[in-house]
Amino acid sequence: MADGAGDGAEERADLAELLARRALTEDAARPEAVARRHATGGRTARENLADLVDPGSFVEYGRFAIAAQRGRRELEDLIARTPADGFIGGTATVNGELFGDDAACAVLSYDYTVLAGTQGALGHLKKDRLFELIERLRLPTVLFAEGGGGRPGDTDYPVVSALDTRAFALWARLSGLVPRIAIVAGRCFAGNAVLAGCSDLIIATEGSSLGMGGPAMIEGGGLGVFEPQAVGPIDVQWTNGVVDLRVKDDAEAVAAARRYLSYFHGATPPGEERDQEPLRNLIPTNRKRIYDVRGVIDAWCVDNAIQYIGAPATSFTGGEHLGGQTVTGLADGVIIPPFVMPSSGAFTLATPASTVTVGLAYTCDLQTLPLDLSGQEQVQGKVKKINSVTARLENTLNLRIGPNFDQLTMMKDTVQGNVSSMRTGLAASAQVVTDLYTGDARTYPLSAYTVPGQYCLRQSDPLPATVLGLFPSFEIGDSK
Repeated sequence: MADGAGDGAEERADLAELLARRALTEDAARPEAVARRHATGGRTARENLADLVDPGSFVEYGRFAIAAQRGRRELEDLIARTPADGFIGGTATVNGELFGDDAACAVLSYDYTVLAGTQGALGHLKKDRLFELIERLRLPTVLFAEGGGGRPGDTDYPVVSALDTRAFALWARLSGLVPRIAIVAGRCFAGNAVLAGCSDLIIATEGSSLGMGGPAMIEGGGLGVFEPQAVGPIDVQWTNGVVDLRVKDDAEAVAAARRYLSYFHGATPPGEERDQEPLRNLIPTNRKRIYDVRGVIDAWCVDNAIQYIGAPATSFTGGEHLGGQTVTGLADGVIIPPFVMPSSGAFTLATPASTVTVGLAYTCDLQTLPLDLSGQEQVQGKVKKINSVTARLENTLNLRIGPNFDQLTMMKDTVQGNVSSMRTGLAASAQVVTDLYTGDARTYPLSAYTVPGQYCLRQSDPLPATVLGLFPSFEIGDSK
């Protein structure tokens, strides 16, 4: 403040200049770029960081950096169009209301609205500084990695082999020291993908692509022309295990990162516990006494599902531990179609239900041993054809059978019956109430002559299936 200035003094010119320069780094200074970003369904880098960190806790490093392109662009243009050199980073707290000072972490984000999130010379220097700080202070780190890799357009720093770029080695050196979370939304190639790939946890959104070589590099190498979405798409990277957590969008990715950080910041107050008293009498103390095993199953002593029993409702919570996973289940006996559990753990049903069970889906497969007749005619080496199979079942629905797992048909008896609490796995509008089937169910699976004479059964719905015995009727042909 100027000498002799009081409360009503005018703002200092140098302070006004600083504030004006700072304003140019905000999203509000670039409405067109922000609008283009929103039009693609994404959020800006600063919007993601603001959603992640505690309000007022972010301390940014190198905010006033610009792209190193003074040799070919005007300074005013660089200030307006390349704020922070396309890389925003600093320290902050996340979940501070739970952990206080222990909630300190580092947050970094490439800005895709600035030169497609490419890695600039000054951005690399900022990363070097922050990575050293992260190592010294042992700060858990979140990196928003979207971007196109190295930037060839920087002119102010002569580059031959870029051996002075220390960021990649510094990032790798953090392995085992601090948790490193990478969030991939949109396109992430080359150097950006290197940092993401070296992280401890990769969270990726629907529609994202993650690949070491981007379309330009692939085409330049003479390998053809590919659209960005064809290079390392989420369906591929999720299936092959590169992506650890698949989420819907930026908001779910940020929520997942915040939850993951909480695992390293300390303990939180315990949540609500279910009444443990019924567990005491589930299994008799006398080991010779029989007991109803269904009561043990109903106790739900598992961590891969949640269950609600109460007044009919459509909204449910408590599935945070299943966030990002594909789940299915039953609502009053009706199959809930598979869906991806939101990171918040909250989900809704179209129809109220009073008993809802949701969890990870799994498939139970059974394949019989090669057919043989003990003590009778030798059939090994001869072709066999299964004409029919009688399955002795208990409390079963929607069991499938066939000569192999690619040719399965539903056993007719397991989708028929009278009124009970279970329903078939048909479309919601066509579902009918049916009993669990107990008895002998005969079916005629598609079959051809084979030497093994095997057949397969599968239960892929969240419904019970208990097979007590299998009795095939078959023909024996000549030796193969």
